Formats: sequence, C-alpha cells, structure tokens
Amino acid sequence: MEIPAEVSVHYMADPDGIRSRSTAALEVLKENQDFQYLRSKLSGDLDKETSQCMNPVRYVLGMEDAIRRDDLVVMRRCQDPEYYVKYLRESRKKLDKILGSPILEPKLREGQLTIWDFIGGQ
Repeated sequence: MEIPAEVSVHYMADPDGIRSRSTAALEVLKENQDFQYLRSKLSGDLDKETSQCMNPVRYVLGMEDAIRRDDLVVMRRCQDPEYYVKYLRESRKKLDKILGSPILEPKLREGQLTIWDFIGGQ
C-alpha cells in the first residue's frame, strides 16, 4: 500500500459521523426548555450582564448555521450536548436572577423516565 505524499486540505475523519452526531445534538438543544426560554428573551437591546446569559443561545444558533453550511470543523465541537444543556440551565438561572423571575426547576415525570428527562429534553 502506497502512502500519499500529502493529505488533502479538505480531509476530515468520519465526516458522516460528525454530521449525524451534530444534527442529533442540535435537535436536543433546540428542544430544550431553557434554550426556548432564553431564545424568547434574546433581543438587540440587552445590557452587558443580560447579554452574557445569551451566549449559549448564540452558540446553538451558530451551530445550526454551521450545519447548514456543512462546516465540519465547527460541527465537531458539539457532538455531545450534555455540557451545553448544563450551560443553558445555568444561564437561565442567572437571567432569572437578573430579571427577578422565580427560578423554575424542571419537573421529572413520575413513572418510566427516559434519557431526555435527565438532559433537559421534553
């Protein structure tokens, strides 16, 4: 077997896996109640502290754009949404504190639980 002299600059290991894991992660994040809440509060006239609470929302929207553009480098950064689910939760708590809203903890359903119950999905 001959070794190539140079690898293509467009080479990415496991591009189909990156696409599928990133798309699945994006679905989990977009269905997350904290993301939806923060997204509803996102506007152009936020003060600095409130704007910082919106960083995870901007990240999810950027990830959506990267998937649309098929940017594998950006997409491979978030193939496991667990960190970002926690980031969304903490940002929502911080925003609720700033706005003076009561902090609502997600309720776990009684009976059989799914993995989505633990990571903040529906």
